[in-house]
Amino acid sequence: MKNIIILELLLALLVLLLGESLFDIRKEEFQGETLKIAYTKDIGDVDPFDSGSPMFVQDWVYEGLVGMQNGKAVPKLAESWEITDDGKNYIFHLRKDVFFSNGKPLTSQIVKENISELIAKREQYGFLDMLKKISKIETPDAHTVIFRLDEVCSSLLNELSFTRPLTIHFSESGKEGNEVFYGTGRWILRKNIRNQYALFERNENYWGEKPKFKYVKVSIIPEVSTIENALRFGDADMYVDQDGALSFEEAFNLQQEGFSVGITPLSQIVLIALNTEKIREIPIRKALALGTDKRGVIQFLAEGKLKEAHYYWTENLPEMPPGLPYYSFDRKQADEILDKQYHRGTGPYREKDGVRLQLSLGYPAGNHNQRNLALILKDMYAKIGIDLIPDEDDFSVYLNKFRDGKYDMVLYTTWGNAYEPYSTLTEMRTDGSGFNMFQRGADDKETLFKAMKEMDSSPERESVLRYMEYINGSFYRNVLFIPLYHDYIIHVCRNDISGFVPQEDAKDRIDITHVFRQY
Repeated sequence: MKNIIILELLLALLVLLLGESLFDIRKEEFQGETLKIAYTKDIGDVDPFDSGSPMFVQDWVYEGLVGMQNGKAVPKLAESWEITDDGKNYIFHLRKDVFFSNGKPLTSQIVKENISELIAKREQYGFLDMLKKISKIETPDAHTVIFRLDEVCSSLLNELSFTRPLTIHFSESGKEGNEVFYGTGRWILRKNIRNQYALFERNENYWGEKPKFKYVKVSIIPEVSTIENALRFGDADMYVDQDGALSFEEAFNLQQEGFSVGITPLSQIVLIALNTEKIREIPIRKALALGTDKRGVIQFLAEGKLKEAHYYWTENLPEMPPGLPYYSFDRKQADEILDKQYHRGTGPYREKDGVRLQLSLGYPAGNHNQRNLALILKDMYAKIGIDLIPDEDDFSVYLNKFRDGKYDMVLYTTWGNAYEPYSTLTEMRTDGSGFNMFQRGADDKETLFKAMKEMDSSPERESVLRYMEYINGSFYRNVLFIPLYHDYIIHVCRNDISGFVPQEDAKDRIDITHVFRQY
């Protein structure tokens, strides 16, 4: 009896020391109410603007007026909207049952303040055309917001669906004078220990379908081998490989051990972007495109499990016209083109005036499969006499060299259908962006940039398709990009975890609403 009393006193003291909410979290975790997810990087501050936070946690906490499904806008915080015939007025009707995680109701005034703040900082967000075109925001009542535009902005609904920075939040000063942000999403951040873990609690006042788990614990585990062991010993329930750190071979081995492993194709395209200011000759760029055996790449990289890509954008994008031309693998034709200007030297590589035909390929360190891809391409281009030099750099170095145009070519992954095509086109025609260097060497550069700009101000579908036909045709004629395959994401779950179905935007969003534990 004495021991029982002492134990009860110790438990009571533990609750006082740790705090009731944390004690409840530990208790619920023990009872199986916590989903444990492994992630390789710290999740940052999880504020709605922080580019250092992974988008999937921002998507858990914050929401926008609209979402995107299969390239079409769907209701989120706005339950409906109308667009006037001239395309210059958007009237949004907000849901009336939405509250921020601090209990404050969602109102049109808060939406106005959020968007107005971004308009004031629009120079920081050059890829968001709507911020340049909204001239006035009106709030006729607590649940109606009207955007008045100076000119048509076809990308507006797309942009409002972005995970950042256009999600709606409520902010106030914290106890230490810092700004504290509250969202309306399915999850509330309860604890965030840098480089260790973060705890999220289900938002019981969420307006829509609530998740099945009560808590989510995101454990920061930088090494994939350690993540694999965490899965084996139950310290992690699932891992979604957003960074490409897990190889196909490692995923296959985990599947052999009994884990549930899935490979999901995404709406993002992995491609080679050609720096037209360094590779100025179109015949060389064309030879590279013809000398690229995409099926061979997919077979070597993933045993044929990936989907081949032909264009910068996915073919199911609503703005993509059908039947566009693309380059098919033809090594003989690639050789014939190069033979006109370059001869093979004593070794396997071509030369001109004693200078070897050598090109650099930049990509960021840490992505296991991109490293393998670079080696596959090196071997492939050697067969047509081009000496490809893989150039792997830390991400910050890669980003600077990318923006400064230091690489001849780069491995690049497109943004995905939620952002396409408008935000990409805005970025491409913006001086100073890394994108811009790919188009600067195009023969029809001025006409191309003009088409990119005018398309966003065109409300008619027929004219949008005509613009996209011209833009894709320019990409093809000038050989600005060599699309390889649809990007993919690998996820691994313990066999008692069910209900996870990655979507085509899983590099930005990890929807765990329907995930549950089987008993």
